[in-house]
Amino acid sequence: MLCKICSHCGLCPGDGTFRADKNLIISTEGISAPLNADPSLPPFYTGIAMDIGTTTVAARAYRLCNAELLAEYKEANFQQKFGSDVIARISFATEADGYKKIREETLLQIEKAVKKLLGEVSFLFTSQRCGRPHLERLVITGNTAMQSFAAGLSVKGLSAFPFKADYLFGEEKPASDFFGNSSFLRADCPVYFTPAQSAFIGGDTISAMMACGFLDGTGASKILADVGTNCEMALLDPKGNLFCTSSAAGPAFEGYGIRQGMNACEGAVAKVSLVQEEKTGGKARGKLKFLCSVIGGGNAKGICGTGLLSAIALFYKKGIINQNGTLIRGTDSVSLCKGVSLCQKDIRNFQLAKAAVLSGIEALVQKAGLSVLDLQNNSTLYLAGGFGTKLNAHDASVTGMIPPVLENNLVHAGNAALSGACMLLFDAGLRQKALALARKAMNINLAEDQGFQSRYISALNFPDLP
Repeated sequence: MLCKICSHCGLCPGDGTFRADKNLIISTEGISAPLNADPSLPPFYTGIAMDIGTTTVAARAYRLCNAELLAEYKEANFQQKFGSDVIARISFATEADGYKKIREETLLQIEKAVKKLLGEVSFLFTSQRCGRPHLERLVITGNTAMQSFAAGLSVKGLSAFPFKADYLFGEEKPASDFFGNSSFLRADCPVYFTPAQSAFIGGDTISAMMACGFLDGTGASKILADVGTNCEMALLDPKGNLFCTSSAAGPAFEGYGIRQGMNACEGAVAKVSLVQEEKTGGKARGKLKFLCSVIGGGNAKGICGTGLLSAIALFYKKGIINQNGTLIRGTDSVSLCKGVSLCQKDIRNFQLAKAAVLSGIEALVQKAGLSVLDLQNNSTLYLAGGFGTKLNAHDASVTGMIPPVLENNLVHAGNAALSGACMLLFDAGLRQKALALARKAMNINLAEDQGFQSRYISALNFPDLP
C-alpha cells in the first residue's frame, strides 16, 4: 500500500531533491585518485569495496551517485585460526574438510562486513531521508588464495609446483554464481573480483598498482612493495615494461614469530628511541635508556612491526648489534621497557623478513636491466600494507630493508589494494585496464632466479652505516 501523506520516516527517497553533483577523491596517505561517480543513480544506491587481506579484512561503503564514503569496516581475518600465513592456509585447505572450514569462515566474514556496513548506511540514510540502502555492486580484492576462498574455487593448484591458479578472476558475475542462492546477498547483485596475474601475484597487487598510478606513463620508474607476510612487488620501468614478483617475508612484520610480538593495536610498542637519564646533582649521568612509544599510551604489552624495525635500527646505529645482526654485549636479549624485550632470535627473524623485501626489489631491478643507482633521481617507491604505511623510511634504509637510494623517494601508500578496489567499484572502463595490466605483467619466479639465493643471503646483513 502506498501512503498518500508522507510521514517523514526516512524509508523512502522522498521528493528526489538529493543533490549528487560532486565526484570525490579517494586519498590514502601519499596517494589519491578520482572516483568516477554516476549522478544519474538514485541516492540510495550503495557500493562496497572489500580487501580480504591475509591478516586483516577491510571494506568501504560508498554512495554511488556522488562517491561519498558512507562507512568503513576493518577486522582481523577470521582465517588466522588456520594459519598465520597464506601458505599454511593453502596447505590446510588441500583437504576437503579444511577447505570447507576456511570457506565458511571467509563467507561468514564477508557477510558480517556487508551487514555491518549496510546497517550503518541504513541509519545514515534514514536521517538524511534517502530511503533504504540498495547494494548495487560489490568489488572484492585480495591475493589469489583469498579470492579463491571467497569465490568457492579450489586452491590445490597453489599448493605445489608449478603453482597455477584455476581462475584469475577479472569478471563480474551475479552473487549467486559465487556464493550460491542461499547467499545473504540478493542473487543478481553484481560481484566483481579484481584480476590476478598468477598464483602469487593476486588481484590485490593489481588493485594496488592501479591506485599507485601504474597506468600513468611518466617515463619514471615506479616500484610497489606491499609489505606483509607475503610481500608482493612490482616495477614499472621507464619504457613501460612491468615486472612482478612475490617473496615470502614471513609474519615478523605483523608481530608473529617475535617472542613478544603483537599486531599494531593498543599496548604495542610502535617506536623506540633513546633518551638521557635525568640529571643527578646538576650533572647529566650520561647513561642512555630506551623510550618506547606505546599505541594507546598505556603500559606496553608487546611490540608490533614498526616497533621491531625502530628498535633494531637503533640497536645497529648504537652498536648493540653488529653488521650481521649479532648482539655483542654477551647477552641473548635486550630489555626495551617493563615487560618487553627483544632476543637474538627476534633479530634473526627480522633479518629474514627484511632480506626477502630487499632481494625481491633487487631482482625486479635486475630483470628490468637497471641498477639500483638508476633509481636514485627518477623513481618512486610505494610502500603499501599496514606495516609498510607506518614504517620509518630511514629505519628501513639503515637496516637494509629498502635500497638506501630510495629513502627520499618513498611514498606511504596505505591500503593501496583497497583504494584500487574502490576505483574499480566506480569505473567499468578501469576494469578493462586492470585486466590489461595483469596480462601485461611479467612474473619473476624467485625460486627459479639463479641470482636470488646469493642476493638474499647478502641482504641478511645490515648495510654499512652512512
